[in-house]
Amino acid sequence: MNSQKEVIEYLTTVTGSHPTLTSLSVASRELPLFMRHLYKFWDLELFEKRIVLAVAASQEYYTPAELAKHCEQLQRVISIPVALVLPKITSYNRNRLVHIGVPFIVPGRQLFLPRLFVDLRETKLNLKTPRSKLSAGAQTVVLYQLLSGSTRDLSLAELAQKLGYSPMTLTNAAHELVDRELAETKSQGRRRHIAFFATGHELWNLAEPHLRSPIKASHWVYQDSAKDIALFEAGVSALEKVSSLANDSLPVAAQNSSRIKTWLRDGVFKKCPNQDEANLCLQEWRYDPAPFAEGNRVDRLSLFLSLRESGDERVQLALREMMEGITWQP
Repeated sequence: MNSQKEVIEYLTTVTGSHPTLTSLSVASRELPLFMRHLYKFWDLELFEKRIVLAVAASQEYYTPAELAKHCEQLQRVISIPVALVLPKITSYNRNRLVHIGVPFIVPGRQLFLPRLFVDLRETKLNLKTPRSKLSAGAQTVVLYQLLSGSTRDLSLAELAQKLGYSPMTLTNAAHELVDRELAETKSQGRRRHIAFFATGHELWNLAEPHLRSPIKASHWVYQDSAKDIALFEAGVSALEKVSSLANDSLPVAAQNSSRIKTWLRDGVFKKCPNQDEANLCLQEWRYDPAPFAEGNRVDRLSLFLSLRESGDERVQLALREMMEGITWQP
């Protein structure tokens, strides 16, 4: 939990000016009860400007979309600018908060106060340039480590064959993982393999900011008769099976990009101009969902990545429920 002393010291270091910070009582019927329990409030004066800091009272995880809604609710009730004070934040969520314009402070690490100044340092003295997301091949390797087994047991050539990629693609994937300090490559004789620095939930936390949505494109389609083709439940159709989400929208299914393009070309599915004429939402994925599928449903980690930017609060709650239910491999 952040203390006033930590915040004052951080702002003084960053700005060279000593801020004034005092506790503030916010009690309003317009502010939901859970918000009054979730945050405590401080009054900040800096550079002759005033901001209310909403300090997270626990380490509980909230998505950027949820934090944006919290900030919006607070802003409606409090007549002066509001910034969130968070105990920690991943680089991906940091970038999302900046993109949607949510002011925040993570004492000792980073802050975004557009009305005053911007400091997005990963550490106090080391500025890092955000890297692009991992390629589909590199992301598939991470998913293999998390869901299927250890990459240490397979040479790069063997792993490439298992995942359906060329040896060159896996070599490039290894370089990407090394570059992002997620793994190293080791050799035993003529065999080279990828060795991750972490496993299970720890690896997920390290890798998740570098991972992208598997969805390359989505198509509203109509299928006039059931055909024996390999499709995997995805989107909210899959999420409702692994959470308490109630879904009444069109079914969603996924398959890799090359197969979907073939089906659309051959008329297996007819593309529709809008949702009203369709009976299926067909997701075109950057990588094959089959190796990690849970029966006829896409894996939960890819499902999370495909929906994590949803602005639907029900979906975000369901994603959190799903992720909390995952048993991570050691």
